[in-house]
Amino acid sequence: DVRDTWVLKLGLERPLPALPAQIPLPLAFLRGMERETGFVRILSGDGVKVEPAATPGLLQIDVTELPKSLQGGSAPRSLAYRFPARPETAIVAVEALEPRVSVEQGTRVTIRAEGTDVVVGALYKVERAGIFGVSFALPPGLDVLAVRVKGVAYNDHKIRETGEERLLEVAFGDRLLGAAHVEIDARAVTPLPGEGEDVAKEVQFPVPLISVRGANHLRGYLAIHLDPSLEHRELDRVALTPLDAAAPAALEPPATPGAALPLVHRFEHHEGGSALEVALRRRDPQVRATVETALRVEPDRTRMATTLRYDVRYRGVGTLRFTAPLAVKDRMHVDLE
Repeated sequence: DVRDTWVLKLGLERPLPALPAQIPLPLAFLRGMERETGFVRILSGDGVKVEPAATPGLLQIDVTELPKSLQGGSAPRSLAYRFPARPETAIVAVEALEPRVSVEQGTRVTIRAEGTDVVVGALYKVERAGIFGVSFALPPGLDVLAVRVKGVAYNDHKIRETGEERLLEVAFGDRLLGAAHVEIDARAVTPLPGEGEDVAKEVQFPVPLISVRGANHLRGYLAIHLDPSLEHRELDRVALTPLDAAAPAALEPPATPGAALPLVHRFEHHEGGSALEVALRRRDPQVRATVETALRVEPDRTRMATTLRYDVRYRGVGTLRFTAPLAVKDRMHVDLE
């Protein structure tokens, strides 16, 4: 014998067919009632778009007109209806949304004689539908040392060779819908002449740049640092806009390992496809010296003590030369500190 006011709550779940599709709404109705009125709220979940296809007997209203029990929660879009009598079957059109991915990428390349370090920081903003990973195109000869992810659980990464590209694929442990930051440390050989070769020879060097794949919108900044022992000149540049090296950066790329080297270039790029090639050569040695001489005059001789302080920069030398009076060559000794 049921009396007074009772509240009965039902939870229903039904799998969807392959999208896009038209879906009958699984509405529950009462039995044995003289009159039945009610409200319906339809929320679009992450990654889907829901539009009314047929709503006989349903009158669309504003969400604020719904009972408080139906006003909670949030969704990209919400539809609200009321019905003064039991409606016929309502149908909605459901389609999957494609993710909208925006990326701000900062890249710092540090070119040293012993190797080139590349550090990338990519800030992802994912809207409409979630993603479970991201990918980057790697140039030949670039070794990935580490991958770090903030803002979403990180699963693992792998390098996959395709017919056209060498891809770094970073997998997330959860779906990303919102913001996350991915950092990559990588290293490449700087192709300078080695032992037994012409060490001053100029070589062509395609700067190893990591490119974001799968982004709808991309804005990137590139900073190039160069070892002072090297000279360079630009050979070719694609889709890179030079920026004033003295102006503050709109996006500061991550720091590279070791001491910071002089900044020689900064560029901005959009939508990928950027490339930079330079010519490199070792600088000629620069030798600076300071001569410190003390003379002592005695009744039978003059004594001379001379200190030569050398500062050799950029590249080593095989010989250090100096001159002294020929008359003292047999009474001269040299100490090297």
